[in-house]
Amino acid sequence: MQSHFVERDATEAVVAAQWSRVLGRPPVSLDTDFFGSGGSSLHAAKLVSALRSALGTRIPLKTLFEASTFGALSARIRNDTPGSGGRLLTLNPSGTGTPLPVSYTHL
Repeated sequence: MQSHFVERDATEAVVAAQWSRVLGRPPVSLDTDFFGSGGSSLHAAKLVSALRSALGTRIPLKTLFEASTFGALSARIRNDTPGSGGRLLTLNPSGTGTPLPVSYTHL
């Protein structure tokens, strides 16, 4: 049984890294549910705070409650994070490096 999958983009890589740090284990698929994996409301607050710091963006806590699977959370962050001024820039989509946060206001 596969214990971890390969993230498809920089957003998923960041979400997976912070998810693993908060829960102590990575998500095993896009359908892995945060709360079903042992996450509590305290863990949710920690994850959202970690994601805000890692991505340099505003993510409402309710986002995790509305999109509690790994895939849904990653998609929400990728597609509807309220105006933050920061985004992830993938320099090499096939690379294995860490995503680079970039602020468009500084480009």
